[in-house]
Amino acid sequence: MSLVLDIEAFFKKPNFTKFVASDKMIEVPLLVNEITEDGTIGSPDYANGGLIRIIRKNHNFFIHKKENFYNPKSLDSLFYENIPGTIIKKEFVENENISYYDIKNRTKTGNDQHYRFYITPLEIILVSMSGLNNYTSLFEDDVFKNINIKQATKQLGKITSKTLHLV
Repeated sequence: MSLVLDIEAFFKKPNFTKFVASDKMIEVPLLVNEITEDGTIGSPDYANGGLIRIIRKNHNFFIHKKENFYNPKSLDSLFYENIPGTIIKKEFVENENISYYDIKNRTKTGNDQHYRFYITPLEIILVSMSGLNNYTSLFEDDVFKNINIKQATKQLGKITSKTLHLV
């Protein structure tokens, strides 16, 4: 009996550290080599060929007081066109202040991916993880189970340049 091992089947366990956005809206485990460009935060795993990405897009629909002006479920139809490959699992979770879509897919090349779209009163936050073969399936719990989104409150807070790290 011959045993052939594929080197791409073995991944070194990534060492994640907690990343906190300057506005403290999101906390997510990332790798130490974080890259920020045009509002997109990327955290590549060079050793394993993986990537965690955070994209934040303002929508400001909270300003409009019309009933049912924005329905978070309207994003659903966009997923089949914009998520590559086959969607394996799609779940919509709705909470008091934040709702989100949790989507897992497999590309045509056999790579697993995981997307989570958080819909807050101010913005849509995308956290995605991708990598070679089953990289995402192996390490997604280390990331997605440890994401914290700041809850919306009606209390006013004081913001200074020091709290936003604008110095």
